Amino acid sequence: MTVTQKSPKQFRFSLVDRLQGHVPDVVNVPYRTGGVFAPPTAARAGSGGRRISDRRRLSRSRSAGQRFCNRRSIMLNIWFGQMPDVIYDTSTYFKHTYRDRWITDPLSVEMIRDVDHSEVIGSNLIQSPVLGAISPVQLSGGVKALILINKVRNQVFNASRCGDNCAKWLLQIAADKKVVVNLRHLMNFGDGEFKIMVMNKKKIAHNMRELVLLAGEYV
Repeated sequence: MTVTQKSPKQFRFSLVDRLQGHVPDVVNVPYRTGGVFAPPTAARAGSGGRRISDRRRLSRSRSAGQRFCNRRSIMLNIWFGQMPDVIYDTSTYFKHTYRDRWITDPLSVEMIRDVDHSEVIGSNLIQSPVLGAISPVQLSGGVKALILINKVRNQVFNASRCGDNCAKWLLQIAADKKVVVNLRHLMNFGDGEFKIMVMNKKKIAHNMRELVLLAGEYV
């Protein structure tokens, strides 16, 4: 055993020669700084560990920033006027893509009851006060557009298929997620306060007066 003193650090090496090949094997190599012992591998990995820790902090910071940006966009986002890549014929799109579970979803049931004054009996049966028993494809264009906006996340739909009685539902759908729709008219969102991003201007309207001033020139 050889002991080497080198202030302020102390290294103690215990070497055992292997008989086969005479290769020295490090059996015990403690490392002391300020009275605390750690394996040399940990000492060598110290700078690497710091780099990993820094990267993790940066990653967490970026994730937090992304979540903040996402929270800022959780509202109704509207592009007014002509917009490319919009599903304009929402009724035809609904007819060929809707799923049974969409109809019995609690929010869909509420929207159908409020907008169409109809009751959902089952996924393929709705009771209308005017038409009697109908299928989902016979729902109003406004309700079908609302269901699509709520259920299909990778498409932008023409919300001008909706009447003013759909306005509160658009706001509700967008209450906990980012929703983007296209409007080709000024929908009446009521007398209360709201948050709507006018995408043409990249500005937020908080009431109908602000919405008219921001979006009026596009419709």
